[in-house]
Amino acid sequence: MARKWYRFKQYIFAKMPYLKDRNSLFYYALILIGIGIGFYGYALFTQYFTVPLGGDYTQQYVAFHYNFYDDWWTFFKTGKFVLWDHNTFLGADNITSNTYYGLFSPFLFPILLFPRILIPQMMAIMMIARMVTGGLFFRLYLKQLGVKESTARLFAIAYAFCGWISYYLWFNNFFEVISFFPLVLLGIEKILNREKPYILIVGLFLLGISNYFFLITICFYGVGYALFRFFQLRKKHTRKENWIILGWGVGAFAIGLMLAAWILIPNYLNAMQAPRAEDATYLISLKEAWANKDWETLKNLLFYDWGRNNSGESADYRVLYPFVSFFYPAISGRYVSLIPIISFENISGSIFIFTPSIMLLFVSVFNTIRKKKFSHLIPIAFF
Repeated sequence: MARKWYRFKQYIFAKMPYLKDRNSLFYYALILIGIGIGFYGYALFTQYFTVPLGGDYTQQYVAFHYNFYDDWWTFFKTGKFVLWDHNTFLGADNITSNTYYGLFSPFLFPILLFPRILIPQMMAIMMIARMVTGGLFFRLYLKQLGVKESTARLFAIAYAFCGWISYYLWFNNFFEVISFFPLVLLGIEKILNREKPYILIVGLFLLGISNYFFLITICFYGVGYALFRFFQLRKKHTRKENWIILGWGVGAFAIGLMLAAWILIPNYLNAMQAPRAEDATYLISLKEAWANKDWETLKNLLFYDWGRNNSGESADYRVLYPFVSFFYPAISGRYVSLIPIISFENISGSIFIFTPSIMLLFVSVFNTIRKKKFSHLIPIAFF
């Protein structure tokens, strides 16, 4: 029996040699999964392996996933995709109403492989899968920048479990941003190093089908990031090569957007007619404050006042947020673990890991100056 077990192990190790290497990506992925389970651990082990967050998550997103599940299985069984969904009163356009909530999310499709009764459990598993995916992609991005393996893995963990996750625990469809955003950065770096533009195209497409809401913002940011990095690296290439790189970059952004246009354009046209869009007067208020030279209003519009909570009450306890979030993430977008309040400012949930990052930032700035890499100071000054 022992000999058979030994032969079996040797066979497995021969087929999968990475199992013998404790530093392999396989075990790193297991570490990410373990952290993800711990992140949701209390809910998973007390709520039948679900994460029943309050607010929009239980009131909307769980129900949406049942609806999406039924729509996709209708398509698989009949070959007809549900374009007009009658599950809401008189019905709604399925594309413009439900793609915002994840109808075409890549993380929806594994859920379809399991019985309908397990949807809440599978949603919890997909939460962890999003974090793990984001961490693995972010490691690739850092490696592309030349960061050593141990540092890349450490900061990939920090990225995968950053405050964005705490902020949007209850807003399930925003998770994809943390999963696919590193692909955009990685794709830009690949192009700047004269590699093929496929990763950038795929990254933009995945963002478009999973969360078009952030696609436009990321495109603006991506172009700014690409130009900054282009001017940093331009001397490493000939003039002809630089023009080729610019062409690849413009083409990749255009193709990525075109691949997602069948979702992006209908949703944009629909959103512009929505009451929320008509009531969105932030830009108008900014222009009026600037024209009237109302500097106080302008300051309040640009810099959110942290002096009061959502109920308008004094919130002096906010000075504790950096200290609390240094050790513990927010429980959700509404609650923090160490302060007994019911009106936690959810924006502040994204501070988690922020404090240690700021500590490292000062060291990085000093190191940048010491190595005379002054171009690194430009984005620091900008942001």
